[in-house]
Amino acid sequence: MKVLRKLILIVLVVINLIFIGGLANLQAVDLVPIPKSGGGNVTYRSTSIEVKMPSAYIPQETDFRAVWISPLVGDLAPFGSESQFKKQMNVIFDTLEYFNMNAMVFHMRLNNDALYNSELNPLSYVFRNVNFAEFDPITWTISECHKRGIEFHAWLNPYRLGSSTLGLSVEDYAKTFPSYNVASNPAYILKGTTGAILNPGEISVRKFIIDSCMEIIENYDVDAIHFDDYFYIGGVDDSATRAKYNFNNLPIPDFRRQQVDLFIEALSSKMREYNQLNNRHVQLGISPTGIYRNGSYQATATYDAKGSLITPVGSNTSGFAHYGDYLYCDTKKWVDNEWIDYILPQSYWSFEEPAAAYADVMDWWVKVVKNKKVNLYSGMGIYQAAEAKRASWNTNVNEAGNQVQYASQYPEIKGHCLFSYSQVQSAYLTKSGIFYNNLNRIRQLMWTNKAVLPEIETFTSIKLSPVTNLAISKNDQGFRLDFDKQTKAKTYVIYRSPRPITYAPNEIIDIIGNEFIDNRISYFDKTNSSQNYYYALKVQSATNTLSEGVEINTTQATSGASMLRLEPFENVFFSDYNYFNGFLTVRWDEIYPLFGGKPSYEVYYSPDNINFQLLNTTTYPLEDNGGYYQTRIPLDNSPTVYVYLKAFNDYGSVVSETEALTITKRIGHIYNLTVRGDAFAGEMITLMWNKLKLTDVNYTAQYSIDGFNWHNITSVDNPLVEEGQNCYQPFILPKLPSLLQFRIVAANDQGFSLSPTYQINSFKNLGDLQIFVNGQAYVGPIEVLEDEQIQITWNDLSTANNAVNYKTEMSADLIKWRITTSFSSANKAVIGTSQIIELGFQHYRVFYRVEALTSDGRSMSEIVEINVYVSDVQLLHFLKYMDLAKSQFFEQMNIYK
Repeated sequence: MKVLRKLILIVLVVINLIFIGGLANLQAVDLVPIPKSGGGNVTYRSTSIEVKMPSAYIPQETDFRAVWISPLVGDLAPFGSESQFKKQMNVIFDTLEYFNMNAMVFHMRLNNDALYNSELNPLSYVFRNVNFAEFDPITWTISECHKRGIEFHAWLNPYRLGSSTLGLSVEDYAKTFPSYNVASNPAYILKGTTGAILNPGEISVRKFIIDSCMEIIENYDVDAIHFDDYFYIGGVDDSATRAKYNFNNLPIPDFRRQQVDLFIEALSSKMREYNQLNNRHVQLGISPTGIYRNGSYQATATYDAKGSLITPVGSNTSGFAHYGDYLYCDTKKWVDNEWIDYILPQSYWSFEEPAAAYADVMDWWVKVVKNKKVNLYSGMGIYQAAEAKRASWNTNVNEAGNQVQYASQYPEIKGHCLFSYSQVQSAYLTKSGIFYNNLNRIRQLMWTNKAVLPEIETFTSIKLSPVTNLAISKNDQGFRLDFDKQTKAKTYVIYRSPRPITYAPNEIIDIIGNEFIDNRISYFDKTNSSQNYYYALKVQSATNTLSEGVEINTTQATSGASMLRLEPFENVFFSDYNYFNGFLTVRWDEIYPLFGGKPSYEVYYSPDNINFQLLNTTTYPLEDNGGYYQTRIPLDNSPTVYVYLKAFNDYGSVVSETEALTITKRIGHIYNLTVRGDAFAGEMITLMWNKLKLTDVNYTAQYSIDGFNWHNITSVDNPLVEEGQNCYQPFILPKLPSLLQFRIVAANDQGFSLSPTYQINSFKNLGDLQIFVNGQAYVGPIEVLEDEQIQITWNDLSTANNAVNYKTEMSADLIKWRITTSFSSANKAVIGTSQIIELGFQHYRVFYRVEALTSDGRSMSEIVEINVYVSDVQLLHFLKYMDLAKSQFFEQMNIYK
């Protein structure tokens, strides 16, 4: 009888769990309460029903483990150079691999701009230094992701233009956007209380955003298009739009939801059509705020004939809901119609959050997707662990782990995405603190191995053939696997076990991309090669479907396995003009191996290409410049030097090609390279320098972005001018603000000479600054009475996307300029676009100017000349001035005239 009661109890528990969402698998597992930090157990909101999670994490056959990466929250620094970008991205890759993560959600559209090469959207400030003709950061990042088995999801904010319009009218705000962009039409802009958006109700806007998405899909091998929670904003007036398109007289909320529905449905249709025609499998994912609509606790759910959730209509919460004011997006409808491939609610809150606890939020979403092919992932707000008043995020270092453990009971929850990357990197780099304590528990107990990405159920499943010609070899470092590549493979899943393979998640040792040499893929497992292991491989297709496994045993291993070949050297540069008995400079990008640790480097050089000498790095150290290395090689009188590089770690090595460099004589020194003209982007400057005291010398002006790749300025179409002892070379700066280096090469049949480099940081011209003195436009020198206050004002050059800062300076001689408040303590600080100044008689004559500054722009006002006089010169006053003149006012001694 006791056995029967126990059986009935187990059945009831299972049925109850199925109503709530179902078990992840058939493993026997106990459900236990979640302790609260202040005592007692976590309960569902407004009930006494305890929230329960598995007593231990239930391993998942597949698992989406992602992180949001955005420059808006400091995850990504602006692009400075190719090597700098690769350096920071490889830290990101190392971080993801450390926590066994398999996807990144990368911000590519912030505010109607582009972190990619676009013909539709202006380039983001983050990528203003990118020259896409030479290096495309997104193409490279996607390729590196796929090499590591990491998905790349392109994160876009579809409508958002900016968080502020800086008081501009919609008409003036539209003028800040280029004419080819849809935002240049004020009819397509809605201005709200928190900035401005593209008008979701305009057909042209919807088409433009779809075109922007397709531009990315057609030009980049992205795995998904991803939107977060930015749709409508508060305080907009779309009455004109409703007058045009609200044919059915819908209430405002219904009309606005309809506009977003139209966009999502049309984009989904366009993407799926493109996927089918081009054999692509780009997903469409949405990450809305966590609450769709508010409701109350309801353990069971009801569904219609199509499997769409009827009740409960909302989660057991009382927070901001995106179905209504002000976002107006019906994400449940998108799931019900399967327009999207995954839904990733921002379930950022902790288990003890009063208004929107984690279990209350996710339990409802589990019900929503239960009968749908749309994958459900949970957005984790790890950032909240450092914020005050965030309930158990602040008080329980197990909060993140508890969320993953709780979700593991539901087969509907197929993974997690963390916001944001900065907190994950902090955990990785510091190995301490609240972020590390939270995430380390996940890494140690849950994400212990790499994970297979969940199958995309909205796509027709593709199951590829198993790998062929699998071979195994060994050496004293471990075992090497080699097999034929499959053209359509997305990744290869590698399993290892001391016992026969069962394909359990904990047997996965790695997931690798489709990188091959001579149509063979190689993998080295650095392990004890004296022990016997079983290995297996499965092929993952574009729909994340796995093939059948192919197995091999280390008893079949042949001896003498070679190590792997590391990634090749990239961007190896040598100084192009080298003198006898001088030094040759060599520079190369850091290599980031897919396997093994950071490599070591060696430099070899020879005068005859036969006898090579290893560079003494004690005398000539290899300088690590954060993304690239550089060193110097000593030269003698040999006319040629041969150089090659070697990199190696404990997994393999690679050698560069040998380069032959010509050495020659120096013919003199070039002096006084300088520049005339304002360094405004897109405008002309003139380089000037002194000629050598030699005849028959040819001069070539050059510029470089990185100091190694040099481009000629001097040409038939742009010749230099020689006048007397000087040379002049005009040059139009690039249209985008940039940091450039310039040099002059002088050459004749005896040899050559190089000038020192001259560096220019060009800026965008913010416009003309107009100066007003006491309300009157400045037209020439002004006279003011000693100690008289005058107000200097100027026009504001701020735009919708750029708030301008202003700096004011004074000078007595037009040479030495000082901040106005340090020039005279009587001067007031700048307030907005105005400043009060007050000058004593000792200043006699001063000059004043205003500089407007943004991160990438500047402008300078004309110089204001101010003459100070007194109506009644007192003898003591004059004597004091004479006493101070030599030490403080010497540059103004012409007062005695």
